[in-house]
Amino acid sequence: MSSLGPMEETPDELSSLTKQLDDIEAAMERLDQGTYGRCQGCGTQFDASALERNPVVELCVNCAQTRNNG
Repeated sequence: MSSLGPMEETPDELSSLTKQLDDIEAAMERLDQGTYGRCQGCGTQFDASALERNPVVELCVNCAQTRNNG
């Protein structure tokens, strides 16, 4: 068990929280731009279940694999 208090995060926790905040802000920007719910790589529309699983998803499976392999 950590001896850190309720408002003290480790560097890894802070990094994770910062990434989550960045993802949320990016999704909100896409919402403002009218591109939310579409793959940022190819423009394919995500189905509702994909957005329910991950509301900040940016890439479809194919584009994510291409990015990871390239």
